[in-house]
Amino acid sequence: TKAQETKQLMSEAGLEISNSLAESLSSKGADIQTKTIELLNKINDGEALKEEELKMLLSNLGIQSADALITGLSSKGVEIQDQTIQLLASISGGVALQESEIKTLFSNLGINASDAVISAFTEKEPSVQAKALDLLQQLQTAEASKRPDILKQLFDLGIAVDSSLGGGITDNLELVKSETQGMIDIVDTTTDTKITEITPAFAERLRQMGITGFDAI
Repeated sequence: TKAQETKQLMSEAGLEISNSLAESLSSKGADIQTKTIELLNKINDGEALKEEELKMLLSNLGIQSADALITGLSSKGVEIQDQTIQLLASISGGVALQESEIKTLFSNLGINASDAVISAFTEKEPSVQAKALDLLQQLQTAEASKRPDILKQLFDLGIAVDSSLGGGITDNLELVKSETQGMIDIVDTTTDTKITEITPAFAERLRQMGITGFDAI
């Protein structure tokens, strides 16, 4: 089949991909496959990819990655790039990463996370790992006012949100009782605007993380 041919071509270019990712890539047309193989061969030849090349390769492989992290990856050596692409392709292809692989991927992408976060990540299905990775990437460069909502989404996915992910949250936030029954609002006190709604359980987690402004409601 076309997917099997694509999988073989990718393997020859040094990238092992899952059947689902091969299926997806095979449907994208010969030009995209050719360019993908060209970029993989460049890595195999020991040449690190530039930012635009990395963006194109990851996009061709169906991998969502934040621009800032692609910029960071473009400054890494070819071995780190190759390793990172292999791991991202695994998640994208529906293969869950093991703990050692997650630690390597986080390190390569500059994601600081505690053992508890990594352990929670390890236990998740590939689709949840992919979503959580996307959120962790967003967290790296998000504005302070956006960070609580991203943390909330991670918490909802069952990721053990803790102080290793809490840096960069502004002090100008407070918790107030929400108009929605059983919920709590996070309000930016500098603009007096509501950022997001959270559950009491997540509010308690933020307090445990010692984030200023979340002491009480």
